Amino acid sequence: WGARWEIGARAPSLPAEAKARVPQPAPALPDWAQRPVGPEPRPPRPLAPSGLGDVEGSDPPLPPAHAAEAARRGTLIHALLERVPQVPVDERAARAHDWLEQQAPELAPSAREEMLARALAVIDEPGFAAIFGPDALAEIPLAATVEGQVVMGTADRLLVTATKVTVVDFKTARRPPASFDDVPEGTMRQMAAYVSALEVVYPGRTVEAAVLYTQTPLLIALPPARLEAYKSAFAGRQESFALPVVE
Repeated sequence: WGARWEIGARAPSLPAEAKARVPQPAPALPDWAQRPVGPEPRPPRPLAPSGLGDVEGSDPPLPPAHAAEAARRGTLIHALLERVPQVPVDERAARAHDWLEQQAPELAPSAREEMLARALAVIDEPGFAAIFGPDALAEIPLAATVEGQVVMGTADRLLVTATKVTVVDFKTARRPPASFDDVPEGTMRQMAAYVSALEVVYPGRTVEAAVLYTQTPLLIALPPARLEAYKSAFAGRQESFALPVVE
């Protein structure tokens, strides 16, 4: 169109010799910038506390068919202990009965009633009121790094207060121990791993552990002094990847 509109003043033109750039030497790189980085270190594989415990079973061991039935029973009781405390007291029996009937229609009614009675007896036990109360948490994923070892697992029951943390693991063994002295070594290693992880997650609070045997029912508190001996022994044992942490 042969016309343009300009606003402002143009910068002064540079002389021709100023347009030629003189190459500058590159700055010397420091030694660390010239060394190969090397392979990235692999993070430690998470340790699953449940992998440290003994497999729940009978003595002598059950035949395969009965072992599968016992495992199924344990899974259902665990699920009841997780769900029933969230239901109003006057509705628990009826709703738990309906849930079992839907989830395990292949089981005999007498077997379902036995599991329901066992779960309700545990939840209604006055000594377990705090564990199954409204302030307790169920099936809580945990993770922490303990002396360079990542510990990850799921706590069956967790009760957290301003000064104390209580972790409880459920066991459905048909032959529970009679007292603390009979608690299996594997269970002690498992609970020591949970305690070590929770001491990292909740620094400054007292961490206590207990095992709840649903068959009796029997709640066995594990003395901190006895667990201390197992805390340095769980690293390097069975490892397993697990879900991320939820505090």
